[in-house]
Amino acid sequence: MSEAAGVVGEWITAERERRGWTKGELAWRARLFPKDVTVYEQGASIPTLEKYARILKAFEDDDGRKPRRRADQVLFEVAEIGLKRRWGQTSFDQQVLDDGGLNQASIQAMAL
Repeated sequence: MSEAAGVVGEWITAERERRGWTKGELAWRARLFPKDVTVYEQGASIPTLEKYARILKAFEDDDGRKPRRRADQVLFEVAEIGLKRRWGQTSFDQQVLDDGGLNQASIQAMAL
């Protein structure tokens, strides 16, 4: 399991369980196969952006109850993990210090 896949999987599991849904119910609501939900929750794979958007829509359509952790925060964390892996922790930390903090714009700039 990659660290990024684990972050996404934990978020999907937490949101699904908070609603009292089975994996099959989430799959039905998000128009996915139940095995896809299992794979994502186990952190074996990260959903494509299209499938991630369907999962998010399924959560948001649940009586207007928004996810506790916003979906963009989860993606932001995944991007941060990828940059740390690409550059190494020390280089990443130095870039954050040079930029005066970490925000979405600085992550986008670092990815270039």
